[in-house]
Amino acid sequence: MTYQGNKASACGGSTSAAGAPSPAHEEETLLLDGVGYAYRGKDSHEVLSGICTGFREKTMYAVTGPSGSGKTTLLSLLAGLDAPTSGRILLKGKDIREGGLLAYRRDAMSLVFQSYNLIDYLTVRENVLLGGPCDPDTLLTRVGIDAGLRGRSVLRLSGGQQQRVAIARALAGTSEVLLADEPTGNLDEETEASIIDVLKRCAHEDGKCVIVVTHSSRVCAAADEVVELSRINKAAS
Repeated sequence: MTYQGNKASACGGSTSAAGAPSPAHEEETLLLDGVGYAYRGKDSHEVLSGICTGFREKTMYAVTGPSGSGKTTLLSLLAGLDAPTSGRILLKGKDIREGGLLAYRRDAMSLVFQSYNLIDYLTVRENVLLGGPCDPDTLLTRVGIDAGLRGRSVLRLSGGQQQRVAIARALAGTSEVLLADEPTGNLDEETEASIIDVLKRCAHEDGKCVIVVTHSSRVCAAADEVVELSRINKAAS
């Protein structure tokens, strides 16, 4: 496990004169190039500023920081749910806004929520199929859901089992990036360990770029890299 400080300390040095990523960043799946975000209006304030860091495939990252440090905002930007007010987010060297954020969300990333966000009137298999064309039984086997549970409503599953189904749904597509928002926040210690193992295998065996926003010290200890947001967010200075 390593810690990221101000990884790309000068954003101006991370791109070429033509605006393309420098060779040093070509291996990164996602690159944040001077990313900032400010809320406008009566209570306008800057939440993120000057963030320069990258995320690679086959790696599990833990993004951590105190409440109010901008973790949720950063996740929204990485997920394409909102756009930076300054800087760029690059996927394989291209600004994610070029092809439209809708296409980015559909094709390039999957999101796992703390509250699972499963459809309660559908079965386990049917929920997984919502993620895209796939063999749901293969994915459910990988995340440890027994065959006898797969035809049940998700409401009959435990919290840990529901989170496994949510991860299987995220794996159903062909996305390169898996984002997880406090995926173990509602789970006991033993179940948390099993979910961490599933996420690590998504990175190391499936080759995905796995980014987990978390307060959990166990998730941080298991991650390949820990990104301490307060260290790279100039708005926190």
